[in-house]
Amino acid sequence: MKKTAIIFCLAAALLLVVVSANKNESRLSISQPPELVEAIKKLNKRKDKDSDDAVIDCELANFGSVQYGTRIVGEAHISEPYDACDKAAVQQGEKEFSRIPFLLVERGNCAFADKVYNAQEAGAQIVIIVDNGQQRGNVIMIDNGHGSNVHITSVFITKEYGDIIKEYIKNQKNVMLSLELVQKRLNHSSVRLWLDLSSPYSNKLVHTLLPVRQRIAKNDIKIYPSFDITKKVENINKKDSNCMTFSRVQYCAPDPDLPQGDGIAQKNNVASGADVVGEAIRQLCIRDQSEEAWFNYYNEFGTYCYFAPYDYKKCAEGSVKKVSNLDLDQYKKCTEDETKIFSLLDVQNQNNQDYNIFEWPAVTINDMLYRGNLEGEYIGEAICNSLYQIDEACTQLIDPNYVGPNQESSSSSSSLFWTLVLVAIGFTIAFFITAYVFKRIARREVSQDVSQKVNQMVSQYIAFYESRGKNTGDQSDL
Repeated sequence: MKKTAIIFCLAAALLLVVVSANKNESRLSISQPPELVEAIKKLNKRKDKDSDDAVIDCELANFGSVQYGTRIVGEAHISEPYDACDKAAVQQGEKEFSRIPFLLVERGNCAFADKVYNAQEAGAQIVIIVDNGQQRGNVIMIDNGHGSNVHITSVFITKEYGDIIKEYIKNQKNVMLSLELVQKRLNHSSVRLWLDLSSPYSNKLVHTLLPVRQRIAKNDIKIYPSFDITKKVENINKKDSNCMTFSRVQYCAPDPDLPQGDGIAQKNNVASGADVVGEAIRQLCIRDQSEEAWFNYYNEFGTYCYFAPYDYKKCAEGSVKKVSNLDLDQYKKCTEDETKIFSLLDVQNQNNQDYNIFEWPAVTINDMLYRGNLEGEYIGEAICNSLYQIDEACTQLIDPNYVGPNQESSSSSSSLFWTLVLVAIGFTIAFFITAYVFKRIARREVSQDVSQKVNQMVSQYIAFYESRGKNTGDQSDL
């Protein structure tokens, strides 16, 4: 175990990774100026590359947003300072960009994720990290814990290519280039989640993917969990607490109390790899029955159990009972059937040999290693981009501004309803206003009519009274 941990630490420090899973192809191409295009072509020929284009090999980072299926064209600029480690200095060097800015940044002095974040804040949309030495092997830009703040794409290139681009920019040449993010598309999408059961990052991955999976579930997508399980048939040590021993075979997992790349036991060193194997068996039996059941179980497991590997078995007993769509009898039979357990764990062992995943957690989509932020929205977008045919939910996930026919119909129906409501309210208000005005006019006309009649009657009475008085006077004179 100690030897394995030391090897792991050295490998992580060097960041040299050999991944058997197919890489998502990313093509960084130079289009202007012509002299730089020729210089890149000559360098490619010296390296015995087959392509006659001015294409530069690059590696996508394991964080940030990767817009799979797109081609981004822009202009290259040099970061000031070149290492982009001083956020304030990079921001002071910010300027207005007339085209999509690709920012050239040198490796070293701070973490990859911090460099890209600083460049992002300065206005860059693509970051090109240039190696600071003659590195051998593939360099993977891993997340240092700050990658969730990065929402742009970044790639890694070797020093010789970076130095040529930098020289042309310094000579006041407009360097135009493009980044094409290609992903293999099929009629279906097979997604594998490579999970470290005791890791909060694995827990976050599944929890954020759950609601996205529910949104895009109508597409042809299958999601499977994978765990770091290895098989031993020789040199079996029954006292090895990191292995679960059966009749003629052992299945082992890393000690969950030794954080990956650390090698230092935690204070509560009471769990073992055997606890992880046991939990993997339970989860594989649930997934063998139903993908939805596994997600529902993991939702409970990730809330109450993942941080306590020593208590996995006891905690799982309570969590599994909360999964409504799980056949408990079938689940129990699976966890007690050695033949079934062997078949499930053998697949895990073979997957680990075939894919050789270095950093956990990880995601593969149609056997291609996903690069980018390990969060549901980003992974869901990549899954949708791996399909030839997608529904409205997937289309909207890729393009949040998309409005589908159903949404338009719903929107039209809603608009019509509210239009009718407003018209009805308008007619009602108009009716009451008209009635009020008519009432006022009617009252005024009645008042005027009555007033006229009263005046007429008064006039008639006065005339009658005066005529009567006159007749009386005439008689007295007689």
